[in-house]
Amino acid sequence: MKSIGSLNALFKSTAQQFHLPEEIQKTVDAISESTRSATAADVMTKNIASLDASLCVQDAVEAFQRHPHSTYPVTEDGKVIGLLRRSVAYDWLKNHGLTCRNGLKDLPLTTPFCVRGEVLVPELVQTLMRTGVSKAVVVDGEKRLLGMVTVFDLLKGAR
Repeated sequence: MKSIGSLNALFKSTAQQFHLPEEIQKTVDAISESTRSATAADVMTKNIASLDASLCVQDAVEAFQRHPHSTYPVTEDGKVIGLLRRSVAYDWLKNHGLTCRNGLKDLPLTTPFCVRGEVLVPELVQTLMRTGVSKAVVVDGEKRLLGMVTVFDLLKGAR
């Protein structure tokens, strides 16, 4: 019986993220025409706060104070290796002590939802709606960080 409950939970979460093609098209149609013809690189926020994987947790906390966000891309050699949630870093310090010198690679990073800069906005909207994520990390072909796109960026439109 336990496996049926698990299947029901999976079905429910999948159904909540499922959008009919008409729903997706209606959302795309609500976006300005100039934005609909734009790419992820056109609408992304370019100057975002990111963290190098070699930083220690305390250095990250200092960056949080300079650039208050909920999530930060973590890079190694310029390539995105994960996302660090501010709350995760604070919990890590709470459980490992304020003098913790662990590197960011030691923390539980979230797998980023990445898109290439040339992805067209309608495809991006469809992917965001189908996956249920609210932001995407924009990368080049080598996974180097270019920027981020959020739902708010799509509402603001191409720059």
